[in-house]
Amino acid sequence: MRTAMRVMRWMCAAVVLAPLAFAGSDPCVPEDGSIDVNFPNPDISGYGAGAHLEGTATAMEADPGSDDEIGEVDCSGGSASVTVTNDGDNLSAGGEVGDGASGADCFEVYVEWTVVYYVTETYTSDFSFGPFSFGKSSSTIEKKRATIRSEIKDVCPC
Repeated sequence: MRTAMRVMRWMCAAVVLAPLAFAGSDPCVPEDGSIDVNFPNPDISGYGAGAHLEGTATAMEADPGSDDEIGEVDCSGGSASVTVTNDGDNLSAGGEVGDGASGADCFEVYVEWTVVYYVTETYTSDFSFGPFSFGKSSSTIEKKRATIRSEIKDVCPC
């Protein structure tokens, strides 16, 4: 009876924890195939009214020395997607080709979005002429830009 209870507990634990084992797994590209690596668009609600993402994002490959630009990707559908292919020897995305050993090269891919948002700038100036003084205040709405970077996803051959 105790053994049966232990087995049931282990089975329940395995059922509950199994999705966690697959949730964080990195995508892989089969030989002579390709996959789309998706990056959900970031939440920009903290940037205020009128804030929006530009229509394209920049896909990048993270490298130790300097990151390489893969190219522009469309992000208008709620996410940005980077296509990575495997020619059987190297992974490639856009104009970037992996430089690892044959069949062992991996890409570290991320996306950078540009957020366009608006801030109100107020300018005040005071003038004095003898006993008279004048003040003037004006406000303008300034367009600003910020860059948001996604997490890095490792993409390897399968």
